Amino acid sequence: MDPSVKDRGKILRTPIEIPNEALEEGPRGYRVHVIDYDSTSNTLHQPAKIPVGANRDDDVPDDPFEGATDKALLSSAGFHAWMTYGIIMKTLSRLNLP
Repeated sequence: MDPSVKDRGKILRTPIEIPNEALEEGPRGYRVHVIDYDSTSNTLHQPAKIPVGANRDDDVPDDPFEGATDKALLSSAGFHAWMTYGIIMKTLSRLNLP
């Protein structure tokens, strides 16, 4: 998920499947709590908001970043936080750790 990898000038994108759980802003779940601190600028970002539909149990949540431009994704602290959460949860689900 490296944004420097591009195809026809655009960042490669793919949806990932992760275990569904109730979330709080951050994102913060049972196993992972993302705290977005940028040490290069000494900036603590506000917790990422929960996308509409993210806590639904009956369906796959909507992807609020699906139609975003590459520039919008790269500059979005919220996207960075959600991407971090997704990669961590995907890794943990593959390891079958509690």
